[in-house]
Amino acid sequence: MGVRSEGALSRSRDGKVMLQYQHGGERRVALWEPLSGGAIAETIFDSEGAVLRMSMLKGGTDCAGEIDCHMGRLISQAKLDRVLTGEYSDIRLKKSCPSCGAGPLSRFRGDDGANLPIMPVYVCGSCSGKCYHLTDPYLEYLVTNNRDLFSAQEQTQLDADKAAFLAELKEYIIRIYASKRIMRIK
Repeated sequence: MGVRSEGALSRSRDGKVMLQYQHGGERRVALWEPLSGGAIAETIFDSEGAVLRMSMLKGGTDCAGEIDCHMGRLISQAKLDRVLTGEYSDIRLKKSCPSCGAGPLSRFRGDDGANLPIMPVYVCGSCSGKCYHLTDPYLEYLVTNNRDLFSAQEQTQLDADKAAFLAELKEYIIRIYASKRIMRIK
């Protein structure tokens, strides 16, 4: 008999839906958040609360139904035999604040709260400082899924040496955020 796989599902009062599950032997968390205009943000986190993938899904008029549809797709892909329900709690990044060394670190949703920044930005619960955390898998996901944003020369460089291209891009990102005085979480 095979190993049974379980997931844990929870819903927030403001319409967010979270699914915790195993993927390739590692814990993952999927979060669907309704945004303005019927859009849905789908974010996949690792066991530490770091963003691995984030995409905006076009929703219809029934956002809750759309989220349930996307959730069902992931449950099927993850081959979950059983999904338990639990109490919702916001996802926190399990790292220390680079400013004060404390936490907790919560995701920053943007000034109006309706949109999510492309770069995962966090706010410290102790000092209220903003910081960012960029994982290599998320940067690779961004580049791979937004290839058309790069020039033909950059795409050639990407094809020739993906690791070097991603390392150079990461250095640019570090400099940009340093100039805005937003510290990097390592």
